[in-house]
Parts: sequence; C-alpha cells; structure tokens
Amino acid sequence: MKVTIKALPLAILTLVILFGGMVLAAQLGLWQTGYGNSGGGSGDGGRNRQISGADDIRGSMYLADICSQLGILPEDIATAFNLPADQMDVLRAKDLELFVDPSAGEFEGVASLRIFAACYLGSPTQSLDAGILPKSAILVLLENGKPTADQLNWLTASLSE
Repeated sequence: MKVTIKALPLAILTLVILFGGMVLAAQLGLWQTGYGNSGGGSGDGGRNRQISGADDIRGSMYLADICSQLGILPEDIATAFNLPADQMDVLRAKDLELFVDPSAGEFEGVASLRIFAACYLGSPTQSLDAGILPKSAILVLLENGKPTADQLNWLTASLSE
C-alpha cells in the first residue's frame, strides 16, 4: 500500500512540526535566543548583568545600574559627564557621547566611563589611554574618587594638558 500526501497538507504539516517544536522547546526552557542575561543583544540593557569592576561596563548598560553595582554616586557621574541627574535610569553608558562638549577633544564614551569608574574606585584598569576624560570628570575624581598613585599622576597630567 502506497501512501501519498498532496503538496499543501505536506507543507502545512512541515510548518506545524517545525514551529510547533520551537514553541514546545521554548515553553520547556530548551530554546533560547539572544544572549540571555549577559547584557549583550538580549534587549535587557544589562539590567540583569552583574558587574564586578570598571572593565565589565558595556555600552548597553544603564548608568543607574552601573552606579548601584559599583558603588558610585550617580550625582558624581552626572557632574563628571554633564548629564541630567534625573535621567540616570534611562541613560545608557553609550549615551555619554551625546552630552560631552565636542570641543573636549577625542572622547570615547564607554572607554572614558570605564576609566572614570576605575579611578573613582581606585581599582586597576586595562589602560588609562583608552579614552580621554573631560575636565569635569577629572575634577570629580580628584575631589571624590580614590585613584591609585599611577591614576592620580595620570589625572593631574591630563588636567594640565
């Protein structure tokens, strides 16, 4: 006995099996798209990402989350980068470039924020030359930060330039 299936029912059956399998796998927790809670590409902006140091900061992360996890006062970041203090919950690290005066020279938003956080906390960072801090950020760090000796030397040299 030979079983034949016409083209239309075969196409429908194929789609049901394919997409039904995906839906079932997603419901069982076996199917995941994106990067989950890593803060990269998942659309959560890093809200669930745990950071332990300045080098963990990503552009998609919200400034309020960075402040709370690293112990940085939000008003210090707002002052340092000329940000509206009431917008820290909606601004991301990559948004810093929108608020810094273009005449400040070469500025890399996320790299500069990493340097700011490392100097603020007195923790090592990969490189102090990766981004240039605006003068306002250097002044905040000298007043409220805990930079290491090397960072302090770099900050004072950057301030005199």
